[in-house]
Amino acid sequence: MDGPILVRLPAVAENGGQVPLTVSVESPMTVADHVTAIHVFATRNPTPGIASFHLTAAMGKAEVQTRIRLAEDQAIVVLAVLSNGVVWRAMAETRVVQGGCLS
Repeated sequence: MDGPILVRLPAVAENGGQVPLTVSVESPMTVADHVTAIHVFATRNPTPGIASFHLTAAMGKAEVQTRIRLAEDQAIVVLAVLSNGVVWRAMAETRVVQGGCLS
């Protein structure tokens, strides 16, 4: 199910070796209703699983920032797992000028 996820990724990444990525999920982040995990996948990387972040309600905000490696132009898929078991999905695309992964 698509949900309220904001994926910030540059439209063009000059260096695929370190592409900034921010993922924000709209959530009350209460004990009863919060994001428990954010998973990031790069669809055309040799190893698509980029990162998994595990969150708790105590974090107060469902947001993560990192730099990722991308092999080539591709879509980034983000899954947000909620405490009630629902999974939300979002995608963002980027163009990579110089790849950052070895095949």
